[in-house]
Amino acid sequence: MKKKTTILLIMAILLPLTYTPFFNLVVTQDCFVQIVSVSLNQSSLQIGETLEVNIVYDLYFDPLDPLGIGSVSITIEIQGMSIPLIQSEFTDVGIAVNKLVILDISPISWSPNETGQVGRVQVEGWVQDSVGSMTDNVEQQFSVQQSNLIFSMASIPSQISFHDIFNLAGSLQNPNNISLPIPNHPLLISISQNDQLVRSWNQTTIYPSNFSQIINTTLIGTGTFNCNVTAFESDDYIQTDTLHSFTILEANITLSATTNATVVQAYYPSTNNHSLLVSVDLHCQSSNHSFEEANVICRLGNVDTTMNYSDPNHFSTVIVAPSTPGNYSITITAHTPNHNTINTSIPLRVISREPLVYLESNRSGAAYDEIIELTVTVIDESSQVPVANKTCSIYLYNQSVWNLLTQLVLDQEGKAKIMWLAQNVGDQDFRFKAVLHGEPEFITKEIELTITNTREFRIILNSPINIIRQTNISYLIQITDKDYQPLANVNFTLIEQATNSSWSTTVSNTSGYATLTWYLESDYKLGPHEFSLLVQNGSITLGVIEVIMIVFEQTKLDLV
Repeated sequence: MKKKTTILLIMAILLPLTYTPFFNLVVTQDCFVQIVSVSLNQSSLQIGETLEVNIVYDLYFDPLDPLGIGSVSITIEIQGMSIPLIQSEFTDVGIAVNKLVILDISPISWSPNETGQVGRVQVEGWVQDSVGSMTDNVEQQFSVQQSNLIFSMASIPSQISFHDIFNLAGSLQNPNNISLPIPNHPLLISISQNDQLVRSWNQTTIYPSNFSQIINTTLIGTGTFNCNVTAFESDDYIQTDTLHSFTILEANITLSATTNATVVQAYYPSTNNHSLLVSVDLHCQSSNHSFEEANVICRLGNVDTTMNYSDPNHFSTVIVAPSTPGNYSITITAHTPNHNTINTSIPLRVISREPLVYLESNRSGAAYDEIIELTVTVIDESSQVPVANKTCSIYLYNQSVWNLLTQLVLDQEGKAKIMWLAQNVGDQDFRFKAVLHGEPEFITKEIELTITNTREFRIILNSPINIIRQTNISYLIQITDKDYQPLANVNFTLIEQATNSSWSTTVSNTSGYATLTWYLESDYKLGPHEFSLLVQNGSITLGVIEVIMIVFEQTKLDLV
């Protein structure tokens, strides 16, 4: 593993120089150097920790001596490799005679990244001038030990659905120096359940310190798992582990079931085909998945039938319908490993006979307030015997809705009657529907009957209508039924046919009267004009009446 050395340079600081000048006088002094003290902040440190070196030294040489020079160097040596940290040379030739330099270097920092038995800090100082030279050195020892490791993990969900894929990612860090790279470190990622190993992967960190592993839940299964990541011991680091727990949930599946019939007739000598084909389709909401291992059961009553698959997601079977009339339920249950158990039901109705239902009336047409007689007749199609004691519902179709009029019970002859007073249903005919409720012996059956709505009403008005220009026109109308009873809340609209424009609207009162009013302009063309009178009950048109209006010019009287 390639190691990285961090070197921090220490700047030498020269103290201010104090001197007294003398003319024509030179004072000399021998050069001098002394390493006063060398101290370390710790004698044993781990990979990534900081070593602080404090030194104090005295160094002097005559600054006026052209050969004067001096330096102090600090060297750290580990496993035979020397790492120079600082080297200072002093060649200043100031005019002071007695120049003393005292430099307190505090601290000198270095972060080792190699494990060694013994390291040495060597501090050496030397000076020379034209007179001579002098050296001094001091050595301190320390040891470098393995460091711990810590994991920095990206968060993973505590609950994951089967079929999902997630990334187990993180990085190794040195607790003493988290920025220190830890590449190519061996790892083991293992997943276990109930102390049993399920899956494992060997990994190494990539530069600087990262690792990742894509985990496919379909290779693991469902339940609660422990994921352990182990960073093995190396020359520089002690083995360490991190443990994460997560749960893989069963994936949701959807089930759609169909059968070729939900209503069947019970057994008769002439009928023996009561086989039902039941089909089931399974789908996984998480992803496309084949369900060859699925256990699909079809239950009818107390009989279970295992369904076979014709392709990976489709299952089918044939069952026999009951022979006793009644309501049943076909229950479908599907279970496949690592997926939720799901079930659904299909209603099944077994009926014994097919009824023939007839709906008749005493008349083919009727107007409002006329009595309509309706007769329902029901017989058994197979035996031609009247069906008694069954309920029939009679409905009237009005304004796009079937409204229930009454419910009748069939007598011993299979008949039921209703007398109904015709009411206003607008511009539509009278539509009736009879529905037989014959369960469980008979299927529900319905039939319709239409009776023409004659829609009789009478409108009393003056025609032709003579009107005069430049006057306010009032046009009185009366509407009654065929028996001259007034009809209220009937809408009238006067429409000019030539322009198809509405001139006036009104509504009849409780006496059946309505008044159309409008103003006739002076330039309106003289003579006869064709109008339409639209008669409506709400949004239902009852009729359209053609009206002729003759326009006259107003008579002018000359005054004498």
